[in-house]
Amino acid sequence: MPSPATRHLGLDLGATNVKWAVVERTGERWRALRHGRTRTDRRGGPDGVMAGLISVASSAREEVPGVV
Repeated sequence: MPSPATRHLGLDLGATNVKWAVVERTGERWRALRHGRTRTDRRGGPDGVMAGLISVASSAREEVPGVV
C-alpha cells in the first residue's frame, strides 16, 4: 500500500529575498507544487523580518492546502 502524500513548506530567508516552496512527498517521490519569492523587509528589524516570514508562510498555506 503506497504511503499517503504529505505536503511541506520550505522558507529561505536571504538579505534581499524570502523564497518559498511547497513540495509534496509520496513514498520516495518528491514534487514541487508551488514556489515564489518576495522582498525581505528589514525596516522593522528582527521582529519585522519574523512578521514577514509568518506572512509568507500563511499565504503559502492558504494557496496550497494540506501543508504540515
